[in-house]
Amino acid sequence: MQFSWKFSFMAVGINVLFGFLRYVFQEDDLERGRISPRGSIISNTKQKFLHWQDFHTQTWGDGLGLSIVMVVFVHLVKAKPGVVTVHQAILAGLIGAAIALFFVAFCLHDNHKPDWGYPVKGEISRGGIAHFVYFWVMSGVSIICVYHLCKGNLKCPRGEVDWLGWLVLGGVIWLASAVADWRSGKLKLVKYIIDDCAAE
Repeated sequence: MQFSWKFSFMAVGINVLFGFLRYVFQEDDLERGRISPRGSIISNTKQKFLHWQDFHTQTWGDGLGLSIVMVVFVHLVKAKPGVVTVHQAILAGLIGAAIALFFVAFCLHDNHKPDWGYPVKGEISRGGIAHFVYFWVMSGVSIICVYHLCKGNLKCPRGEVDWLGWLVLGGVIWLASAVADWRSGKLKLVKYIIDDCAAE
């Protein structure tokens, strides 16, 4: 697949736009009092209320890692007409929807720590809805890329762009971002003070 700056900028632009829209929705929700201020203490806990930009998965993971994945996907569709079929897109979309819905169900659970996307137990913000759509789309895109990776359609002759390497790099950046969020405690479940008192 021949590299194209035009399609690369288009792919990155689409992905960055998705991220910017999530931020815009978050700031509007904040202005309207629908979510708590950034860094404020969650009621009856000692944990901070996190916003979109506090998560490495939202910034570095989605912004950089998935931008690279999106570039690979756009080149795959552009360079090999018909290799990504309608049936593949539908199946990937359905699997992506299932993954995204599972994520939403987890975030709506009582144990989830309130944040910008799910500010109150059992509720989703407009930013959270925008993130659900993004999660759905990018899950489908990633599934298609991995499928064609396994089919060998990302292999290139010597001297051309190493699309396989770029896809792996994008995935590694996203996974590293998720690990960073986990290790920093940003993905911890909510821990109410009253639970600590009951335990004593």
